Amino acid sequence: MRNIIKAVAFSIIALSICSIAGCTDFPDQYAVDASVGEIKMKDDAKLSDDGKSYTSTVQVDFTIRENSFGKISSAIISIDGENYDVVDQLDPQKGGVAEILCTFESRESVSVVATIKFASHTYENNAILQPKSFANEVKLSTGDADKITPCSAVLNVKANFPWLIDITDAYMLVSPVQFNLPVNSKIDTFKGIVGRCIRYVGNDYDDYSMYCVTKGLNANTTYYYQLVRIDSNSKVVLAGETKTFKTAETTAKLSTSIANIGLISAQVNVTFDSGNLKGLYSSDWNVIWRIGESIEELESSAGSKLGASKVTSPFTFTELNAETKYYYRCDFYIGDGLMCSSGIKEFTTAESTATVDVESNEIFDTNGVFNITLDKGNTKNLIAPSAPSPYYATVRILCGETKDKMEIKGTVSAYYSNNFTLYLNDLCENKKYFYKVCYYAGNSLLASSEVLEFTTYRSADITDLGFLNIETWNNTTSGKKQYTFSVRKGSVLAFNYSINQGGHSLSAKLTGASSVNLFNVYSSSTDWKSGRVYYVFSKNGTYTLSLDYSLHTYGLVEVPKIKLIY
Repeated sequence: MRNIIKAVAFSIIALSICSIAGCTDFPDQYAVDASVGEIKMKDDAKLSDDGKSYTSTVQVDFTIRENSFGKISSAIISIDGENYDVVDQLDPQKGGVAEILCTFESRESVSVVATIKFASHTYENNAILQPKSFANEVKLSTGDADKITPCSAVLNVKANFPWLIDITDAYMLVSPVQFNLPVNSKIDTFKGIVGRCIRYVGNDYDDYSMYCVTKGLNANTTYYYQLVRIDSNSKVVLAGETKTFKTAETTAKLSTSIANIGLISAQVNVTFDSGNLKGLYSSDWNVIWRIGESIEELESSAGSKLGASKVTSPFTFTELNAETKYYYRCDFYIGDGLMCSSGIKEFTTAESTATVDVESNEIFDTNGVFNITLDKGNTKNLIAPSAPSPYYATVRILCGETKDKMEIKGTVSAYYSNNFTLYLNDLCENKKYFYKVCYYAGNSLLASSEVLEFTTYRSADITDLGFLNIETWNNTTSGKKQYTFSVRKGSVLAFNYSINQGGHSLSAKLTGASSVNLFNVYSSSTDWKSGRVYYVFSKNGTYTLSLDYSLHTYGLVEVPKIKLIY
């Protein structure tokens, strides 16, 4: 009883103090324990009959663990700035889940702020809620085409309730070839234009529509188009009707003429009248030229862009072959769409007086050596000594097992000299080959030999007699190495040799059925000497090859392989 009296007295004193101080709150800061929990959109969203709005319930979880006041001062849910009082939905001691059924007329996200108060104690939480997608409830089909120009068209989508829906899986397929893609097919098998459908909102929501703007079309061309919806695996889940439209004709004209025809180049002058294309293009146009030695080659060419700021700027065909007829065409594009063309025309490059020939060759089992002579004729002022100049001079040897499949197998610079040696390696033994040698400026062919042929020897017919490699440093050495062998008439002895600078010497002599001095070379202090021996025996018999050498300081003599072909 005494404790009760004390408690009552304390309460009276406390109330008196609060009254004096103007206080209305309970002074114990731990008398309230609450929180605002999960804020979410209830799974009851429903689209209106006209598709212009939807309803959905916003849920907020209010939790009260302790409330010494015994009441809730206020509980407000603010949805996109509009406040809703939900005190009546909550238990003052437990809280609960408050619900607000709202109507929304926008696809935008929903901002929710929930607040609960107990006197001066305030608890708050907020969330951004994403509306439900109603895309699966929308029925789409292929609409009509309009706003047709020579290079573009607007392809509309028929849709119920399109206004509020964010549809991201609708595509329009467009092709000049008739098609109809069925459900469950893969969109990546389609060869044509794949355009994504988008939504448009005008001044009021009733103007909403879905459409696809397709560009880069060819003028005066019939196109087929079809609306499809696809899943995440690019599989068609809805296939609309295939319809057609025809792009408008163009009055634009493109014409060309050839001037300054040279050995490997020719200038093209272009005349262009934009006609009814004016205003349809700004920076997305291209003039593309195509060229080939046949109409088939021209048509298969990817072509090259003019790359000029003005359509009428002249340009030059380069890297052409001399004395060659060419077919060419210039086309005007907006995007990827062909608007007009010059039509196919032709010209022939100037005649080259250069000649290139094979003077001799040495054929073995898996390799061959070819001695080439070149007369540059009227190309002397055209070529350059070396890369990266576009017209650097080279002689190339082309070889293959058939005449129509010869590939470049060796290249040598051809600016400073008219005599060259080219090699073919990695050949197959006892096999027939076709070959020719060609003279180039850059990649332009200036002259070519006739197509020739040879047959490699069998390995069994070739004997490796040995080698001679002598090296000396800071001393002097001399000596002789001999090789003895039997031959028949027509046998061939073949080898290369080299000696470095320093006053060295090397000689080669054959003795036997007949004696022959093959060579006797002496290297001066600055020269590097090298050569080739290709000797055909005129008599049967046994022979000895003698290699005599003399080396001084820093001397080097190399005879890597001595071959005998029976």
